[in-house]
Amino acid sequence: MRMIFSAALCAGLLFTAGCKTGYNRTYNRSKDPNPPPCATQTANPNASSEARNVFDMLAGLTCAKSSVDGYLMGQNAGFGNQVAEDDNRGYERLFEGLDDSTTHTPAVLSIDYEHDQVFSADELLEANDQLKIHWEAGGIVSVSWMPLSPWVGEPAAGQPSTLLFTNAGAVKLADLLDDSTAAYDEWTQKLDQVAVALKDLQDQNVPVLWRPLPEMNKDRYWWGTQASNASNATDAKLFIDVWKDMYDYLTKTKGLNNLLWVYSPGESPSSTTSREKPVAWAYPGDDFVDVVAGITRSDSLQIKDYQALVDLKRPVGMAEYSPTPAESGGTQSGTIKTFDARTYADRLNGSYKAVSYWVSWHSYTIGDKTSHMALVDSAFVKELTDRDYVLSLERLVDSKLRD
Repeated sequence: MRMIFSAALCAGLLFTAGCKTGYNRTYNRSKDPNPPPCATQTANPNASSEARNVFDMLAGLTCAKSSVDGYLMGQNAGFGNQVAEDDNRGYERLFEGLDDSTTHTPAVLSIDYEHDQVFSADELLEANDQLKIHWEAGGIVSVSWMPLSPWVGEPAAGQPSTLLFTNAGAVKLADLLDDSTAAYDEWTQKLDQVAVALKDLQDQNVPVLWRPLPEMNKDRYWWGTQASNASNATDAKLFIDVWKDMYDYLTKTKGLNNLLWVYSPGESPSSTTSREKPVAWAYPGDDFVDVVAGITRSDSLQIKDYQALVDLKRPVGMAEYSPTPAESGGTQSGTIKTFDARTYADRLNGSYKAVSYWVSWHSYTIGDKTSHMALVDSAFVKELTDRDYVLSLERLVDSKLRD
C-alpha cells in the first residue's frame, strides 16, 4: 500500500514523487444569502484543541463564515479493520484509488467500530492505525458505532447476524442504566472496548466525529423507536437517557475529550401513523451534541429533512449520503457504474448550502445485485472533484482550514 505521509513531514501533501500542488485557487461558491446561525461552543467544555478546531471548521462551513467555503468530501470504508485490508472496503482502493483517477482524496474517512460483528481490541487498533495516517495527512476522522444487541448472544461462526435489529430479542433500554442487569454488564463491556480504541486515537491527538446509535428515530435497530415506545410512550426519554449516560461515561469517566458527538437520525416518516418519528424526536440537547448529520439513500440525493436538521442549530453534515441501493430498487447492478457523482455537488451547492460534509457509503453486493455506492465506483467522479468547492483532503490541507 502506498503510504500517505503526514502534513508535518510533507507540507501541503507534496509527495517526493510527483508533488501535488496547484490547489490554491479562488473558491467561487456563492455564500448562502440566509445562512443559519453559527454554533460557537462544543458540548464538552474540555474538548481538545484539535476537536475544537474541527468543530469550528464545520460550524464555519455550515454558517458560511469560513474563508474557504464548500463541502468536505467523505467516504465510508466499512467496519472494524476492513479499512486496513486490501479488499473492496480498504483505504487503498477507496481513497488512494480515487486519488489515482482524480488527483483528489476524500477528506473525511468514516468507519464503524462494530455493525456486522464484534471486532477485537487488536482489530480496532489496526483500524486506528489507518485513521491516524489519514488525520496526519490532513484529513478528518469519523467513527460510527452500531453495536450488536446486549441482550442476545452472538451467532455461531459463519452465521449471519440479526443482532442489530429489533427482532433480536426483548429490548428494555432501561436495563442499560440498571447495574443489576446482565444487559448493563454487557453494555458496559462494549463501552469499555470502544473507549480503549478511542483513547488510542486521543493519545495521538486525533479528534473523532463520534456517531453512536444512528437512525434512532426509526424502528429498524434495537435502540430505535420500538424500544423507546415499549410502553406506548410518545417521547424518546429512554433513548435520550441512554445517550446522556453514554456521553457522561465516555467523556467524564473515561476522560475522552477528543470526541465530537454526532446526532444522526434517519429520514422522517411519510406517514403520521408510522412508528418512525421526525428527525428531532430524540435530540438530547446542545449539551450532549456537537454535530447533526442526516442520512439519505436516494438517486436524487434529495435531503427531505434538510431544514429540520438546520433548525437544530449545530454544524450540519450528511453521515450517509448515497444513491438508492440496488436491493431497494436502485439502478446499480452488475459491473455498470451508473450513478453520476456530479449529483453530489449539484444538490449540495444548489439546495443544501449549510451542509459542511458528506460521507458516501461503500459499495457492496447482496446476492446478484451490486450497489456501486463508493465515490471511486461512480461515473463522472473526476468531474465532481474538478469543482473547486468540493473540498478534498488536498484542498483541505492547502486551505489550512482544519488548523
